[in-house]
Parts: sequence; C-alpha cells; structure tokens
Amino acid sequence: LMSTVTLVVTTLCGLLVGWRIGASAGDAVLAYLLILLFAFAMSWVGAAIGLIARSVEVAQSAGLLWLFPVTFVSSAFVSTHTMPGPLRAVAEWNPVSATATAVRDLFGNPAPSGVPVSDAWPVVHALPYALGCACLITGAFMLLALTRFRRVTLG
Repeated sequence: LMSTVTLVVTTLCGLLVGWRIGASAGDAVLAYLLILLFAFAMSWVGAAIGLIARSVEVAQSAGLLWLFPVTFVSSAFVSTHTMPGPLRAVAEWNPVSATATAVRDLFGNPAPSGVPVSDAWPVVHALPYALGCACLITGAFMLLALTRFRRVTLG
C-alpha cells in the first residue's frame, strides 16, 4: 500500500513539474507494475537485512548503507557513458539501471537526444533484464528472510 501511495504522490509531483507520459496507457500501466515489482523485491532485501541485524539501529543503518552505492552506480541519474570503464560495466548490469531504462522506455521518455546510449545487453534488453532481476532478487531475499525468520522464531 505504501509503495502505491508513494507512486501516486511521485506521479502527481512529476505531472506538476512538467513530466508527461509519452506512451500508450498499456505501456504506462506496465511501467507502474514494473516499479511496484522492483519495490516489492527491495522490500524483501529490507526484510532480510532487518532479520539478520542484531538491533534496530543496525538494521536501520544497514538498510540504507547498501542502497546508496547501488543507486548512484546506475544510470538512474547520469548516463553510463560519463563513467569510467569498470564503473560503467557495473552500472550497465545494475538492476536499478535496467529498471530505470525500462520504465523510461515504457513511459515514452527515453534518454534525451544527444545523450549516448550504451549497446550493452542489459541496456538493449532492459525490460526482460529488469523483470528477471526483480524476480531473482525477490526469490533470493525471500528465501533468506524466511529462513532467518524460521531460525529466529523456532529456535
């Protein structure tokens, strides 16, 4: 529910500042579903971290600590062409990059003209890669969280 509220508020703010959906309604719905799927995957990451952490303070810190490098080493904010070679490769294969690229494409808001676009496989096939990553992240961290939960609750 909170992800949906966040999505609605973010969309309304975007519309107020001039962002527009330049694609079909079906593509826009698919973009929103991809965002919600990725948010669901990230919630399992948070659940696993929370169950592994020894205290609430550690869980809160660890829950954000990994998020910053993963987000900033992606194409969510800048083109990967502005990054040095090894960092570019990491950013191109980053699930955040794939999700951002797929969502931009689905909303009909691709990279601005003049901004070079990578020809790396995850960039060219952003939607299937983003879907696959979200499913893999969900599966892996759901398993980790449930295993840890069982261990904590059953002794």
